[in-house]
Amino acid sequence: MSDSAFKETIIIGSSIISSRDAVRHAMTRANVTLDAINWYEVVDSRDFKENGEVVRYEATVKIGSRVG
Repeated sequence: MSDSAFKETIIIGSSIISSRDAVRHAMTRANVTLDAINWYEVVDSRDFKENGEVVRYEATVKIGSRVG
């Protein structure tokens, strides 16, 4: 394998359904805007509550894509 260079991009996805769906939203958007995605890592997730109920989920996703 030849030498490669990668860039990291952080995208935060959100969903009213689940944390997994928030990751899916982030990756769907990344696939539209980034070329040559090689890997991703979920680095954080959080829930937002109102009156004791979860109303929104967020997932922070770090994405590695090949450059050059």
